[in-house]
Amino acid sequence: MTKDPMTKQPRMTNDECRSRRAAGRASGFGVASSLGVSSFVICVALAPAADKAVPLSGKDIYQRTLKSTVWVAHAVELGGGRAALLAGTGSVIDVPQRLILTNFHVVGREAEVRVFFPQFDKQKKLIAAKDHYLREFQAGGGLKGKVLHHDARRDLALVQVDKLPPGTTAVPLAREGVGPGEAVHSIGNPGASDALWAYTPGSVKAVYKKTWAVKDRGEVHEFEANVVETTSPVNPGDSGGPLLNGAGELVAVTQGGVTAQGTISYFIDVSEVRALLAAKKVRVTSHPAATVASATEPTGDEKAPPPRDAAADQAAKDEKAARTKLSLAEQFVKDRPEKARERLEEIIKSYPQTKAAQEAKTLLAKLKN
Repeated sequence: MTKDPMTKQPRMTNDECRSRRAAGRASGFGVASSLGVSSFVICVALAPAADKAVPLSGKDIYQRTLKSTVWVAHAVELGGGRAALLAGTGSVIDVPQRLILTNFHVVGREAEVRVFFPQFDKQKKLIAAKDHYLREFQAGGGLKGKVLHHDARRDLALVQVDKLPPGTTAVPLAREGVGPGEAVHSIGNPGASDALWAYTPGSVKAVYKKTWAVKDRGEVHEFEANVVETTSPVNPGDSGGPLLNGAGELVAVTQGGVTAQGTISYFIDVSEVRALLAAKKVRVTSHPAATVASATEPTGDEKAPPPRDAAADQAAKDEKAARTKLSLAEQFVKDRPEKARERLEEIIKSYPQTKAAQEAKTLLAKLKN
């Protein structure tokens, strides 16, 4: 313990503060009381608030998002019997409706594209080699993706696949965007690389409204959208992929970049994604952790379910919030059990009616034993 240079009073680190607070709670007194009435404690920094999400590691975000990320490809006739492969990236944003979000310039004016999900070997290790998927494309493999909607102005598009592989997850859309200085993560399929599903970290440089034009295959596209500019390099083939915040939520869609004056990368902000969904009257129904149980052909009515009542909506929101907090608490179980106990108790208290709270009780009982 050191003394504050201004007040000459005891000053503790975060870990010391947490230990002293825990001792104070156990005895029925606060931190100051545990030290006596003649002194008080100055903490270097307060411990994170219970409702402040702790950012996930890049590895955790990658593993969570991998099965939500796809390679989108289609062939374009060049004339004279020649064809070119055009490819990009996309994100599954709704499991029940089998919806994939990507760029307009990735799918172009095509009615259908081929969609490839990451595959794994017998040891459950990702097969990242691009040649593997190129051979499948040339053999007519991949899933059929129907281009449902596109927004040439925002450079966004929605694709619906005919089925999903087992274990497919949906990447959740962030409620809020990111700002300068925030860490971000992206997954893409860079054309210059021999691998697909490449991870790239970065940080936000700026967020602003941008209008620009791009010439592609003899056609000039004029785009206008709120964009996120980052330090993370973008390569052809990354377009359409997810940009994620520290909670693993989609905050933007990879669009492109320039390298003439150093690397400048652009991503279409999540607010534009929500605007597209609203304009096309598409309601995203997937819970962030939703997965598909089987890869069988879908049956029944493909329309989105009718709107739920306010109580059901609130229950779903509570479950989502509790589930997120539970996931964060589980990260502390091994190395910081005291922190895990605090978070589990907060979940049980704040969201008592959720399934996540019941799971938190079970985990808390194991920690106490």
